[in-house]
Amino acid sequence: FARKMNEAFPLVFDLLSSKIMADVLESIGFLSLASSFGLPRSAEGVRQTLVLIWSKEAVVKQAVSNAFQTLYMTPPSLGAAVPDRAKVLFAAKSVIGLLEDVTLAEALAVEEILRELSKSLPLGPFADALFDIFMGRVPGASSLERQSAVHALSMLTPEHVGPLRAHVSALLSRGLTGQTDGCYHTARYTIIAVQHMLQAKKGSTGCDAERVPAAHPLVQRIMRYVLTQPLPEETWFATAETAINAIYAVAENPDVCANFMIRASAAKLFPQYAAFRLDEPAAG
Repeated sequence: FARKMNEAFPLVFDLLSSKIMADVLESIGFLSLASSFGLPRSAEGVRQTLVLIWSKEAVVKQAVSNAFQTLYMTPPSLGAAVPDRAKVLFAAKSVIGLLEDVTLAEALAVEEILRELSKSLPLGPFADALFDIFMGRVPGASSLERQSAVHALSMLTPEHVGPLRAHVSALLSRGLTGQTDGCYHTARYTIIAVQHMLQAKKGSTGCDAERVPAAHPLVQRIMRYVLTQPLPEETWFATAETAINAIYAVAENPDVCANFMIRASAAKLFPQYAAFRLDEPAAG
């Protein structure tokens, strides 16, 4: 029986791209059920269903969201009541496990699925669990798991990570100082997560979040990381782009920050500019 089931997977994978809606929906349902039973190759199939969240058909998008919620956000029922904390930790660890080895397309799909689920699920406790794992408050989390935790945290909307705004300083200290694995990905995800926290609307009034001054310690810490961290060229540009996007999203007078970063970088690359006063605006 198991052998016959395994032989069916290639056909099911092909049906995911069928033009017949019923074929696609049945394939999603089959792969979701197969994954819940731990059948070989089912995980491969589930990953292929993720990108179907971009389908133009609402029923397909809904089927993908439902399958994701069942597999990754809902702990299996063992006949006993599951504490709320255990539920959110299960969801956090499941999504973290998925993100440990994903392609860019799959990661973007997971982000979109979480955005869709946020319309009907309260993801605040989920964000809290991810934050706790990244900060080392959950025993046994590996360095890769902590990186995936902040990756997932960066995918959540300002609405859901906003309550963590009070902890952005601790998050930056953890993510930008190499206390995890020194991977530049961790820094990029940390900066994005902080950006979303600072963009959250204020309180129950729903007022837009206030921008922070360019001289704010959080902005300065992000700038300092980009300017001082010895990153390889191919990773420095991506990190700098993420930092600049965040600064323009949350800081007052972001052009002042950009000007400083450009002049500081020029002073490092070209000795003839080293005499420039980087704490003063350029003349003219």
